[in-house]
Amino acid sequence: MSGTRYVFILGAPNDVDGRLSLTSLARIDTAERLYRDDPKIRVVVTGGYGAHFNRAQRPHRVYVGDELGRRGIVIEEVPDDLMASANTVQDALSIESFVEAKGLSAFEVITSAFHVARCHFIFDCVFTSARVALHSAADPADLMPSVVEHEARALADLVAQGGVMVGTHLLRHSAIIRR
Repeated sequence: MSGTRYVFILGAPNDVDGRLSLTSLARIDTAERLYRDDPKIRVVVTGGYGAHFNRAQRPHRVYVGDELGRRGIVIEEVPDDLMASANTVQDALSIESFVEAKGLSAFEVITSAFHVARCHFIFDCVFTSARVALHSAADPADLMPSVVEHEARALADLVAQGGVMVGTHLLRHSAIIRR
């Protein structure tokens, strides 16, 4: 499978009826542009359930997959539980399992502009050998300032602790000096 280009779309909110938010749609728009440029890419969708982004009947990734299908974009089928994440750290860990199983040395991730810095930090903590390229979807017009503030605080917290906690284990960020 060497040479196959995998692009992961990170989860974003949908409502209780499964209608995708502008944030989700912007990420899908970015995936669609990449797909139109290279229809051989393999698109993988993340996102399960979470009080902050999906309280609907089906996992978030299903709603995104449905929208991609309406646009003529085929998604890579993965086991239901593999990409059923509830947050960015779980996304990174799920993607890590997938990347290792496929033997990939590089992959791409689509997230939103407001989320890129924290996403980059998290993926740098989880991945030490595979190269990650981030694609930044446009921030939605309805983006609340509180979301941007949350991202800044969350990133500052990760930097302060020196990396990402997975259970009781700290995955250190490579750019942070170890004391």
